[in-house]
Amino acid sequence: MVALEISEAYAWILLEVVVITFHCLFQGFPVGGLRRKYFSKEFFDKNFPELKNFPKGGYPDMGSGRFAHKLELEQWLRFNDYQRAHQNYLEGLTTIVVALLVSGLVFPRFTAAAGLIYIIGRQVYATGYRTSGANARIFGVILFDLPLIALMFTSVYAAYTFTGGYEGFKRLIMF
Repeated sequence: MVALEISEAYAWILLEVVVITFHCLFQGFPVGGLRRKYFSKEFFDKNFPELKNFPKGGYPDMGSGRFAHKLELEQWLRFNDYQRAHQNYLEGLTTIVVALLVSGLVFPRFTAAAGLIYIIGRQVYATGYRTSGANARIFGVILFDLPLIALMFTSVYAAYTFTGGYEGFKRLIMF
């Protein structure tokens, strides 16, 4: 049996997980604003007059569907930049949350620092992507990927430690 003592510093990691969750949610709001602006009633009346009950916000189009193809090129690029900035966050959300929660059990101070850098990197990434396009996201990518990679290694080590290592594995397979 593994005894688990949680450090007081772990509370900061829990706070970071909550902040990351809300930050990801708030990153979607600008996408919704563009949806309402670009996929308006006027847009559907002009481009899809056969649709009597047009889908508000252009759903389910995520930027590469039938509706988005009718956007002006600049609108299409801007919408997809916003969409990708948010979608990329959603794609990585589970990984960072698990890495923070597991790594923080053994390395709470390091994990808290890495989590803070990750949040800053995500903001830099989204701001760059939304304001200047895909090439402007690179600094943010580096800023959030470095702590993410480090946290993946520390979380594997933490989990391995809790298993009891090699001796724990031997106990597991012995009946």
